[in-house]
Amino acid sequence: MPFHLTLTITTPFLLPSPIAFETALHVCSAFQEGIPVVAIDTPVNVFEILCKSPSWITDDDTWKAVVSSFPNSSSGYALQIRDAVSRRRAEGHHFILLFAVRDGRVHLLTL
Repeated sequence: MPFHLTLTITTPFLLPSPIAFETALHVCSAFQEGIPVVAIDTPVNVFEILCKSPSWITDDDTWKAVVSSFPNSSSGYALQIRDAVSRRRAEGHHFILLFAVRDGRVHLLTL
């Protein structure tokens, strides 16, 4: 089944900014090429922390703060999430979709 994505950029100005337009084109291209999805089963607050910034993927200090928000029994699972996202980044992907299994939310994460 072909995938169709419609791009609409709304700004208070007549023309979208070049950055917004270029980013939108990159997102459309990523979807057409097959954007990876990483499904995670975390508490809502942890999912929100992961969505705030992708710095947890490469910065160890940020990662320590993220891990501390996981339930104590889930530190191994936290590392699995980081590894899965890191692998997608190493494969050359610029975006992934984080899918929250518990509440069905989706977040486009820029790598």
